[in-house]
Amino acid sequence: AIHAFEPLIDCFTTLKKTHQHDPHLVCHHIALGDTSDTTTMERSSFHPSSSLLPMSGLHRTLYPKSADTCKEEVRIERLDGIAPTLALAEPLLVKIDVQGFEGEVIAGGKNTIRKAAVVICEISFVPLYEGQALFDDIYQALRQLGFVYYGSVARHYSKRTNTLIYEDAVFIKPEFIRA
Repeated sequence: AIHAFEPLIDCFTTLKKTHQHDPHLVCHHIALGDTSDTTTMERSSFHPSSSLLPMSGLHRTLYPKSADTCKEEVRIERLDGIAPTLALAEPLLVKIDVQGFEGEVIAGGKNTIRKAAVVICEISFVPLYEGQALFDDIYQALRQLGFVYYGSVARHYSKRTNTLIYEDAVFIKPEFIRA
């Protein structure tokens, strides 16, 4: 089973409609984080850049089509709080792509994430969102949960300077590494 979490109502509706005949996909209309509450999301004019954190000036400079934002109220839950209701089969594959909120998702899902064999996490090397955890913070958090960094599946560079901005980093539990 695939459990997808999407807090923006129109994106959730599209996801659910697009995959309505897929019995393996379960869509959840919530954000994940380190609390259970209702909060405000910074909805970007380019919706994949929407975040629970305010966009940094660097983000607006690098990705000007995403600069305009408005507020949208969303429900947020801890992964560890809802995981017992999901009938998850171990070992898990966890994919975290939450626009700067990765640290909070990990903090709210430590027990669940520990059950994963692999975590793929979008990680920034520069602050694209105010207060976000950067690569070293996420690396340390996942190391504490028993994972080792295993490379990346995609890297994104600045078009202006060719500097690495963010990547989809792969972390694996050592017992699942096959040489």
